[in-house]
Amino acid sequence: MEHDHNHGHPAFAAGEPDEVRAMLAYMEHHNEHHTAELRELAEALPENAAAAVLEAAAHMDKANEKLNTALRLLGE
Repeated sequence: MEHDHNHGHPAFAAGEPDEVRAMLAYMEHHNEHHTAELRELAEALPENAAAAVLEAAAHMDKANEKLNTALRLLGE
């Protein structure tokens, strides 16, 4: 497993809808990447409480759903 992405976020001007949309799209992709990493870590452990907690942490569906809603609203 390699954690190869930079956490330095692109600069954006506050209130600029195009830049806010770009940042939200980036964040959604970032969440998906971390979801995959968490699942991989959970699968590497024996089936125990720690593995179950990591698997539960991998569920970022609600957060991504809200990011998608914000992106849709900004597009209107």
